Amino acid sequence: RFDVLGVDGKGAVFLAWLDARDAAAAERSGQAYAGSALYYARSTDRGESFSANRRLADHSCQCCRIALAMDPDGLPVLAWRHVFDTTTRDHALAAFVGPDQPGPVRRATEDGWGIDACPHHGPALSIHDDGVYHLVWFTNAGEHRRGIYYARSNDSGVHFSEALPVGDPLAGAAHPQVLSQGERVTVAWNELDGDDTR
Repeated sequence: RFDVLGVDGKGAVFLAWLDARDAAAAERSGQAYAGSALYYARSTDRGESFSANRRLADHSCQCCRIALAMDPDGLPVLAWRHVFDTTTRDHALAAFVGPDQPGPVRRATEDGWGIDACPHHGPALSIHDDGVYHLVWFTNAGEHRRGIYYARSNDSGVHFSEALPVGDPLAGAAHPQVLSQGERVTVAWNELDGDDTR
């Protein structure tokens, strides 16, 4: 579920998705498994065929969309809501360091949203030619952090800036998207005015 697709400048196709096969296998053997797994596959013949499915990470949130952006070198970068510990559902990020070589999984947000349920709110990610990562997400981690936030990374996701609130959490600000065009960064989201969603 929640599949995403990216194409590099040479026509190679990259797919990623959430997959429950490992959770199902754990359940059959009586073991606990939080969330789902994040899998990917790659095509080097413009989609005529794909590599074998490969697992990138265990314990992704099973109900939140994945964000995918291609970096200036045409390598995929993925962000997703991850299950840290057993119930903390913040965000993780993995930047590929080669066409079929994912880099380490890094924690991208530090909200501390403890919830053993499905938020149905995935992150969004945009990377322009300058290589800066722009990340937006929703959290409901309590009074200290609730609503939509934005952060940027100048070092390929190793570190992110302080989270900047966007929108009105009292109006249900949710489901953000982000687009970077160099110095201009646009964020769009939904809010409810009491009657209509805008």
